[in-house]
Amino acid sequence: MRLRHCEDLTARIVRTWEICQERARAASIAVKLLPRAAREFVEAIDIMLDAHRSGDRTYSVLVAEK
Repeated sequence: MRLRHCEDLTARIVRTWEICQERARAASIAVKLLPRAAREFVEAIDIMLDAHRSGDRTYSVLVAEK
């Protein structure tokens, strides 16, 4: 495979995680009623957001050809 293009989209997706965080906080009572896996995901939103903001986690798109 040969890499044709790589683009880091991390800065563009941080706002999405911020929206998720805001909505999860606004629905905190309802979140308690969700199945355990869903609650664990919601609880991890802060961690995901921090990781993207710090650069520890990135979101990139790769385009390659064979």
